[in-house]
Amino acid sequence: SRQADVLVLAANSHTVGVNESEKIDVKVIVEGSNFGLIQNARDYLFQAGIPTIPDVIASSSSGAMVAHQMNSGNSYSEETLWSKIRESISETTRQIVTIA
Repeated sequence: SRQADVLVLAANSHTVGVNESEKIDVKVIVEGSNFGLIQNARDYLFQAGIPTIPDVIASSSSGAMVAHQMNSGNSYSEETLWSKIRESISETTRQIVTIA
């Protein structure tokens, strides 16, 4: 295994199972792909104390964009919209890391 600060899963779904997760030596995992971790891997990593930022948070910007624009009546500028998305994702990530 190789050590790293962060492992970003950013391509395929269901690519990391328990066999692969046993070899992971990182401080945090960012699940940028949809369902990058198989459930048994997620369970193993949780037991190993490796925090994982799930896909619903890590790759949620397009959903957040639609929700914010709908809530504003489509009145946000691009700059304001991205600022609100960054704030939402940052706050949710802080809460998840605190819980983990």
